[in-house]
Amino acid sequence: MQYSLEQLENKWKETSETCKQLEEKLVSFCKDERGFRTVRQEADRIFPQVESLLQQSQFLDKRVSEAEHEIEQLKSNLTKRKVQKEDLLQLHSLLEKLNTVSQGVGVAEELRSGQTVPEAMDLETLSGYERQIQQGLRWLHFIYSFGISNSCLASSQSLMEKEHVRLRSEMVTRLISCFHWYDWGLLIDEEAEWISTMISQGKYVELAVEGIVSMLSHRGIAGLLQRASKIEIRGRKFLIDQDAKEETLQPVLEWEDCPVEELDVLENCLDLANGCKRALVIFDFILSQTFGTDYHREVAVGFYDWFRYEVCSCKCILGHFQYLIDSEAQGDPTQYPIRLRGLTICAEKLRVALQARGMDIRLAESLVPDFYRAEEDFANLCHRHILVYARNILKSISFSQDGLVDVSSSFLSSPRDVCWTGKLVDAEELRPFSFPACKVTRQSIELSQTADKIFQDANICLQNNLSVLGSFLIESIREMFLLYYRVVSANCYNLLKSDLVTQAVYHNDCFLLAHICCILEMRKPLVRSHLNEEAASHLNRQDFMIACFRLRCEGSSFLSKSISATKDAIYACVTKATEGGSFEVCYQTSIMNRIQRSLEAASLSLESLLVSWKEYLPKSVLRNIGLGLLENYFQWLMQAIIALEEIPQKTSFCLASLLQEEMEKKTSLVAKILGLEPSIVSDKCSSISSLWWIGKILNSNLEEIVKMVQQGPLKRRVSKDHLVKLVTALFEKSANRKKCLQQIAIALAFIVCDLGLVYSKLDIFKLFSSKKETNKYGTLLRKRDEKITKNVFEFVQRHRWLQFFLTLCSFSCDGSIWFTVPFVPILCYLSVSSPTTFTGWKAILFSLDVSLLCYMLLCCCTLSAIVELCLKVLVRRNRPSFNNRASFLVPAEKFSFPSGHTMRAFTLCSYLSLRISWLKSLLPFLQNELACILFICFLLTWACLVTISRVGRGRHYVLDCYAASVGGRIISLLLCTPSVEYFLSSCFILIVNKIIKR
Repeated sequence: MQYSLEQLENKWKETSETCKQLEEKLVSFCKDERGFRTVRQEADRIFPQVESLLQQSQFLDKRVSEAEHEIEQLKSNLTKRKVQKEDLLQLHSLLEKLNTVSQGVGVAEELRSGQTVPEAMDLETLSGYERQIQQGLRWLHFIYSFGISNSCLASSQSLMEKEHVRLRSEMVTRLISCFHWYDWGLLIDEEAEWISTMISQGKYVELAVEGIVSMLSHRGIAGLLQRASKIEIRGRKFLIDQDAKEETLQPVLEWEDCPVEELDVLENCLDLANGCKRALVIFDFILSQTFGTDYHREVAVGFYDWFRYEVCSCKCILGHFQYLIDSEAQGDPTQYPIRLRGLTICAEKLRVALQARGMDIRLAESLVPDFYRAEEDFANLCHRHILVYARNILKSISFSQDGLVDVSSSFLSSPRDVCWTGKLVDAEELRPFSFPACKVTRQSIELSQTADKIFQDANICLQNNLSVLGSFLIESIREMFLLYYRVVSANCYNLLKSDLVTQAVYHNDCFLLAHICCILEMRKPLVRSHLNEEAASHLNRQDFMIACFRLRCEGSSFLSKSISATKDAIYACVTKATEGGSFEVCYQTSIMNRIQRSLEAASLSLESLLVSWKEYLPKSVLRNIGLGLLENYFQWLMQAIIALEEIPQKTSFCLASLLQEEMEKKTSLVAKILGLEPSIVSDKCSSISSLWWIGKILNSNLEEIVKMVQQGPLKRRVSKDHLVKLVTALFEKSANRKKCLQQIAIALAFIVCDLGLVYSKLDIFKLFSSKKETNKYGTLLRKRDEKITKNVFEFVQRHRWLQFFLTLCSFSCDGSIWFTVPFVPILCYLSVSSPTTFTGWKAILFSLDVSLLCYMLLCCCTLSAIVELCLKVLVRRNRPSFNNRASFLVPAEKFSFPSGHTMRAFTLCSYLSLRISWLKSLLPFLQNELACILFICFLLTWACLVTISRVGRGRHYVLDCYAASVGGRIISLLLCTPSVEYFLSSCFILIVNKIIKR
């Protein structure tokens, strides 16, 4: 409020007058004696009270200080008592341990006096006595740690240790007595594992293993296991083959007695080494059947008898290696795999020997130089053999031109040839070979397959610490591929530039050449490392994959020509047929035989093409190429059909059935190779679906099929007769009639609802998006909607019980519930390491299926909330005006269209109804058909009650809830599609696995 200058002056004057009046009153009061007297009386009355309060406060301060002093004394006393209590507890613990020691001493004295004999005890009594003495010894050592020691305790300790050794020896004897020897093999008793468990708890495994080793040596088990390859382990039994019983088994393995005159001695040594290795495995099995811990695996390595034979086997094999390399049989390549196997076994045995603990490994260490020498000699031998083998194969290629033979022979045999310097021979210098090309390509593929086998051998060598041999093998493969590239690639390149491809009759030649080009492209990095810069740049400029596809296209054209070439032979058969009856027979037989042979040849080419591509192309590229090739294949079949337009009706039906069967076979073949479902392959290939659908359903003649396929099944209107045939075929069987009618009725209902929804949404959007009334229909619809909503709201307000019930229904679909409760099973599943241990309802709650179902319900709620908020922001329809008591956290929630509770309820209801088979596996009571129907009815009733509650409480209009119900059904259908469901479930599994691993 603003004042003028005059008003402010008036206010100041009034204030100054008031101050003067107050000063005058104060002066008059001071002059009055009665006022002073009154003030003094009040002061005399108040001052004594103030003095008493001051005295009381001083007294209270003194009492507080005294109380603090008493509290400090109590704290010090409490600390002393705690120390005394700990001392008493420690003393009590020592007394209990002394009591345990006295019990152990009593048991030991009982055993020493002979009142109880360990040999006459049962296993439970024996283990109980052993446990008491062991506990007594353990607590006696604990008492020693406090510095308590006297002669009585020392004598008790010696007595218990002596009797403990007796009990331990008796338990080991009982364990050894569990092994029984028969003529058919060895048997281990069931109680051996129980005895070994008690021994392992007492940490006497070393003593027990020593007893088992001495028992095996005493029984002569080394000679028995010499034929270990004929021993079968079944349960706790070692069954010996019947033939092995009659053989005389040597007590020990004599490796030094093996003859060295023949090449077969290496195989004999390997068999003996494998038998010795099998003996170690069986001994390890005996210990594993005896002891329940993993400690036996370390002890099994220390079984010295077999360990010594293992090292001796390596020594024998290395000696024979030196003999074979020095002999004249070194050039025999058939013995190379045996030698490689022998070296691998030697490397494995030496590695185990050098890693053994507590053993005398000087014998194994002495073999290391011999092993490295044998590996290097064998590597040089393999290197020479691989190069000679590659050159012999390339020399054996026969060309028609003499000049080409001279060129190829020169750079394969000359020591100073460009092959070793890395210079490539230009393609123009090598003349192309003439037809046929099969010999060249097949020999080259043989060389490539051999190289792949050598690659595998090199990997085996590197895995077994044979680094010298592995590196030599890889070096040999590089040089071999260099020769391979120089001869074959130049000829393939010239073959592409020549006109000889059109002269080839066998399309497999082109496929083999394409296979070679694909291999060359894959081996480019390997060859490039051995070339100079000029040769490497020349190699990089040549794209062999393009050549590969060009060759495959040429082979595909041969495939098409072989199918369409049947036309001439068919008409020749028609010309020879003169009579009507024989005409049909001759015509039909000739068509079927010739078409069948053509289809078999085409099928072989198609299968070989896809299988050869499968090893070299990525999976995505292979699927696209395979589907395109399958579609082209059916186009070739259509060309063969077009060439047969004038055949009779009877023959056309037979041919149509033959082609349909052929298409189904090819679809399953391609689906199997590509790793897809046959239905997916059928959907992606338009030629398959069109020809199969028309030929299967309409069953018309061949000429009409061809025309309909050329124009497309949807571009041509189906005639009335064909439509009648289709309907007749659908309702031919009475069993399928009811099912077909149900599906058609459901489909029509969905179509009508969706069309009505689309139309109504357009009108509603126009109606609510603008404040102006655009048309008369929109005004009438909005007034009718508001009137119905208001009537329902007023009816509910008149009944208190109905308000309470509808409030509960509305709260049952609230977002605070459905966005929090589904997290409980997910967290339960993540919080337990092994949910399989639960049973009953806990097993269901902690299972992965329930977690995945709750995750999908969360996705339903999330997607429905996103759609709801987007529509509310777009439409912006205000909530009913007769209920303004609501408050919203999210600004978009103040709008009415559509209802979020209703959309969420119908989304959950529809999704659970569509996934009722999933719920049957989780909830056993839904296996009953009646219970399943009642459950779906309950879900639908709940969703409808939520809808009524939103209208009855005045939160939404009727059209808001109707649109939300239809939107919820559409969202559930979207989430039930295989692609969306697969994506969401995959994301859930990946996230859960990452959380569990962390």
